[in-house]
Amino acid sequence: MDSKAKLMKFIKQNTFATLAEAKKLGVNAMMMSRLAESGELLRPEEGIYTDDLAWLTEPLKKYVAACTLYADGVICGISALSHYDLTDAEERQTWIALPPPQRI
Repeated sequence: MDSKAKLMKFIKQNTFATLAEAKKLGVNAMMMSRLAESGELLRPEEGIYTDDLAWLTEPLKKYVAACTLYADGVICGISALSHYDLTDAEERQTWIALPPPQRI
């Protein structure tokens, strides 16, 4: 099985792949970029690749990408309020709180 097939199988099993996970499977950043440009993969966030965006509309799964990229962070602000149905505000982006020395 070639590296592209391994990557696609990984994405089917795990919903998405990060660039680091792709590298472990033998797929370099250039190939990931080309797959995204050709439409075989979608890039909903920098460093996150998937083949389907439907998971982004599910209540908990939409935060998975942010939590994967920023493992030390916690969901906060409008995102947390929206998750617990405590606000009518529209969530336009995912809010994340990080420990003091880190910034996005």
